[in-house]
Amino acid sequence: MSEGGFVVKRSERTFNCGPTDQALEQSINREAKSQGGVIGYTLRKGALVRWLLTRHITGEYAERFKEMCTPTKSKNTHEELGHARVTKDQNDVKVIKEYIKEQCQDPFDLESVATSLVNITSG
Repeated sequence: MSEGGFVVKRSERTFNCGPTDQALEQSINREAKSQGGVIGYTLRKGALVRWLLTRHITGEYAERFKEMCTPTKSKNTHEELGHARVTKDQNDVKVIKEYIKEQCQDPFDLESVATSLVNITSG
């Protein structure tokens, strides 16, 4: 904490850090409240102690098993860098370039430079 570790990063994607208390609620505490959790053990002290001492290990097993069973896309690629988005952006650039060529005056064309101030979109 003294080095600025106030957030938890639970996946490789960007911009997904969360507060430590929220990460605990979404992982260890959620597993504790689910089936096989602490409910029911509270009446037997020995069983509760064993559950508390091993819960972090069984929780880790459960998380790893979920990761193995859940198909995911590449963890390191931001959605804005996907093939569909890149293609759309390239097409948008082409449309803008065509519009400028057809509808606007080229400010770098020395042959058609106006002698007075000219708006490049209206002429």
